[in-house]
Amino acid sequence: MYGFRALLLVMLLQGAPAIAQEASTPPPHGETAVISLIHRPAAEVAGLLGPLLLPGEVAIPDGDRLVVRATARRIGEITALARELDRPPRLLRVSVRQRPFGATADAGSRVWSTADTSIPVTRVQMIEGRPAWVRIGQRVPVGESRLRQVEGQWYVEDSVRYRTVTSGFFVEARVIGEQARVTINPQLEGDAPEAGGRFDLQRLHTTLVVPLAQWISLGGGGTEPLSATWSTRDDRGGELEIRVEVIDSSPGN
Repeated sequence: MYGFRALLLVMLLQGAPAIAQEASTPPPHGETAVISLIHRPAAEVAGLLGPLLLPGEVAIPDGDRLVVRATARRIGEITALARELDRPPRLLRVSVRQRPFGATADAGSRVWSTADTSIPVTRVQMIEGRPAWVRIGQRVPVGESRLRQVEGQWYVEDSVRYRTVTSGFFVEARVIGEQARVTINPQLEGDAPEAGGRFDLQRLHTTLVVPLAQWISLGGGGTEPLSATWSTRDDRGGELEIRVEVIDSSPGN
């Protein structure tokens, strides 16, 4: 059973259909079982189990229950998986920051490190499986010029002020083992044409897997992303990082 659960985690992380290790023909004699659920909607659990079912097997949500049809042995395995998925949602903390210049990365990874602890970090608490809004911003230099009169003479005085450009996105996370599957959807785009650059979140739409409690670049996630259409780098070379932490394993509703 442990090996089958490990296979579940791998397939959920990769978002790939299950590869059946058994015959692909439907079982000649199926049985029906009803699995009662407590913490998660039956439709949600059925959706997670769907890619793991063999041909001829079904898992139909019915209120707070799952109606499963499969062989007797497979019903036992499917029931164990449903029980493992049917747990209370956890309270998570998601942190987002912009990677500074001079940060370094280990070879072959997208886990960045820096000695600078003064980097602004945006933190939000969220319930696992529910979207939360993350607002991010950056200060960009904006050049200004004005005329100034000194002793009857006019001079052009140049100055630089900093303007905060804000953007944001919705983030949803689910913990799977020691990793989290994160889905990000953009909402706004901050633009700073006067400063010669822009911080573009318009194309940031992705699902990726990140290890818990580690800073990971949204441009890579340490693993191959499940959907690769995003842009998080601004014209000055900054890049967004995200970190997911479990605060409480059973926050309740």
